Amino acid sequence: MRIGVILDKVPGLSETFIVHHVNGLLAAGHEVVVFARPTPPAAKEHPAVREYDLPGRTRLLPGQERGMAQLAMMPRTMARLGGGRGAISSLNAVRFGPGALRLRAYHGLPVVREERFDLLHCHYAAVGWAFLPYREIFGVPLITSFHGDHYGSFGAGREWLLRRLFSLGDAFVANSSFTRSELLRMGCADEKVHVLPAIVDDRNVKARSIQSVTDTVHLVTVARLDFAKGIQCALQAVRHLRDQGIRVRYTVAGGGPYRTELEALTAELGLEDAVRFAGWLSQDEVYALYRTADVFVLPSVGSDDGMNEAQGLVLQEAQLHGVPVVGSDLGGIPESLDFGRAGLLFPRGDGAALAAAVASIVSSPTMTADLTRHALSYVRGKYTADAVIPRMLELYRSVLRSRAAA
Repeated sequence: MRIGVILDKVPGLSETFIVHHVNGLLAAGHEVVVFARPTPPAAKEHPAVREYDLPGRTRLLPGQERGMAQLAMMPRTMARLGGGRGAISSLNAVRFGPGALRLRAYHGLPVVREERFDLLHCHYAAVGWAFLPYREIFGVPLITSFHGDHYGSFGAGREWLLRRLFSLGDAFVANSSFTRSELLRMGCADEKVHVLPAIVDDRNVKARSIQSVTDTVHLVTVARLDFAKGIQCALQAVRHLRDQGIRVRYTVAGGGPYRTELEALTAELGLEDAVRFAGWLSQDEVYALYRTADVFVLPSVGSDDGMNEAQGLVLQEAQLHGVPVVGSDLGGIPESLDFGRAGLLFPRGDGAALAAAVASIVSSPTMTADLTRHALSYVRGKYTADAVIPRMLELYRSVLRSRAAA
């Protein structure tokens, strides 16, 4: 098969699961062409991007301008199209819904029509929504993966915007059973939704031997710094642990808009000597951090727009390294922890309960060993390319058969 993968932009460090999807298809002997906007020059690159020459397989789409800027681009795109196929169809909002009015399908047409593919796979709800016209312009199936981005764009009363995508799209990939329930809630047909987790790369990852905490407990979180990730709850947990006489240091890897507030809370709690905000780290740096961690924490709390943790890929990364994991009972996190068998769960937003979970891991080496052994087996059997790619290819074959029959 020759698969066209449409992205918002060339994947950065926080979207390694897309790289692993593309590389997994290539490793299975299929051809892939990627369509994406360029990544900002300062963005860090995952080393797997070069493994199968992803830059060489990527065709760059025009920048995602908005409003009048998008309209101003139309004469240039029209000249490039030269009246070619699909120009009018890509603007048909009656047929394809309001996503066509974003004009991304129209402006991307001169690039995409130069390539050949048997099907298109869009990553993120907003991408499938905008590029839906390509399903009919190119006469191929269109699949859309939902990763949780739909909350900001289509949550809280805006689900109607996705009606045409759900109606015309051939299939939808949910990264967890929780995400699947979200698609059904928003109106997608049950038979179109397939649960296929985002892929974690287990190659060259060696789980460390189970270790006992001898002095100071090292907690680690890898996450974007925004309110929904709940790092403020983890800081409260660190305070609780120290008040109980447990020595703790906490490293937070990642950047984002909430850093100033988190630093202020750290000072308010008197934790400046215990907490380090490390910023964005490379893959090698994150992996080195896992090797020094005693407990990995993902304390997500969600947000007012309905944002929930859809899968929490960093959980699988930590589990592969043999790090015991604690996560909040939110969204897809319980499934990622095999509902408490591959890690401990605590009520979201409850810093005292998080502290208690960490303390139980530190004080119960036998339980911790059982958790980490089960987690390693669970992740390898469910979240790696060997587990996901065969199922993804079967989905592709199924939609191609259905398209041919129709």
